[in-house]
Amino acid sequence: MPTRTRAALLALVALLTMATATACTSAVAQQQNSTATALPPGHKPPQGGTLRVGVLNDLSPKTFLQIGTGSMNGHVVSNVFDTLIRYSRDDLTVRPALATRWQLAPDGRSVALDLRDDVRYHDGRAFTSADVESSLKAYTAGPWTPQFKRTAAAVTGYDTSNPHRVVLTFDHPLSNIFDLLDSAPIIDGNTLDGLRAGKVFNGTGPFRFSSWQPNSDVRLVRNDSYWGPRANLDAIDLDIITDQQALYTRLRTGQIDLAYGLNNHDQELATRRYGFNNITYTGAEQQEYVGINVANPALADVRLRKAIAFAIDRE
Repeated sequence: MPTRTRAALLALVALLTMATATACTSAVAQQQNSTATALPPGHKPPQGGTLRVGVLNDLSPKTFLQIGTGSMNGHVVSNVFDTLIRYSRDDLTVRPALATRWQLAPDGRSVALDLRDDVRYHDGRAFTSADVESSLKAYTAGPWTPQFKRTAAAVTGYDTSNPHRVVLTFDHPLSNIFDLLDSAPIIDGNTLDGLRAGKVFNGTGPFRFSSWQPNSDVRLVRNDSYWGPRANLDAIDLDIITDQQALYTRLRTGQIDLAYGLNNHDQELATRRYGFNNITYTGAEQQEYVGINVANPALADVRLRKAIAFAIDRE
């Protein structure tokens, strides 16, 4: 079980960039993370238009790269930024993204990644291996404290002599290196200060960051120069609705198309009485980050931690 989560990230990138616009509900935390929409099952992905999504949390630049800090951050990260690799949703195998091929050294102390040569940031600048280095180093430099900060800190060498190939060297074998590469968005080092301040979100993803009105909404627009499949939607409007009852009401009255964060009662009303639909996160769409405090005497014995790992039903 990969020890990382992007909460709604992978789910929403699938929903929004592919424009399936179906409802979602987390099987792990159904009461907090349910989503509903009125589109019928088996519908064809819409072409064009704006998807209006209701979310409970505002954008939080100070916790932008941290897991589990609110759905708004996740929606922006997953749609505006790309990662080097992606886990497949069904069997968690490693799939290409910004990296097309990779080779882990036999001793586990380095990995070489071949990068796409046709990727550009939203401001037009070409993506290169130097961006991999600056992105992973940003994990360790803060102000964010992401869950894979220790993993990123163990990357001690960067060979970026080839703009389309990067070799990462570790000070010890990293069993979760691909978790890091799947979770860490490739950000623009040239505008890092703007990202920290919540003013610039310059990524390579299928949607461009258009605007943010704090406590109101975030707007994303399609990136027509995206290196991957073109998004069907023209734009995504993420409306900040901090009250769960208001979230449900705006869904029921047609003011939003999709609600993320309905409580269990409202979700059942929407689906059973009013014809809205749900889907359930499966595979890599919904994961939970699990960390162990090794400073706790009860967990200090490595044999106990191994026993916990062996006891997990990974299927």
